[in-house]
Amino acid sequence: MKTRFRAASVLLFAFLLARTDACAADLLFKTDEPSLDVQPTRGMVVYHPPQAEVRATVRIVNERTAKGPGCLEIDCPAGGYVSVSFPLRDDQTKGTVRFFLRGEVAGARELFIGVQNFTMDGGFKTVSAVPLVFAKNVDAKWTAIELPVARDPAATRWQLTFAVRGEGRLWIDQLEGEL
Repeated sequence: MKTRFRAASVLLFAFLLARTDACAADLLFKTDEPSLDVQPTRGMVVYHPPQAEVRATVRIVNERTAKGPGCLEIDCPAGGYVSVSFPLRDDQTKGTVRFFLRGEVAGARELFIGVQNFTMDGGFKTVSAVPLVFAKNVDAKWTAIELPVARDPAATRWQLTFAVRGEGRLWIDQLEGEL
């Protein structure tokens, strides 16, 4: 059985998470930790390592969106690191993600946009990280991206992750998926 959801924009995604074709979107992007539901989009996990020199900003902006009001902006200063992840359904092993992406990443030391496969056996342990979009393919113009995703068989959990180390900005809009 496939799970689908559509969100008019990241801002609408934050407020209309249950709008779907087949069933609730929180079945696709989910978290076991209720305190994470205070993020700009429900279920989104923002990680700033404690040793980071400076903190990045993750927020909803209304300027230069791909479509409609609101997109997610990840703004990482020089010396910073941030990862923004959307947990995927643990009971599914493959699917498709679609989103619009633009960025200013020439100054970033590292950029990761992909699927992070992990387990929580004895704490968070990455099994594999599969890049889906590379820095050379990110520019200031909105790009529509549609990619297949698959969970590593050795992992018990997986998530779609956008991570920036060093100076860089990403904007994400119209995030949708099908598992």
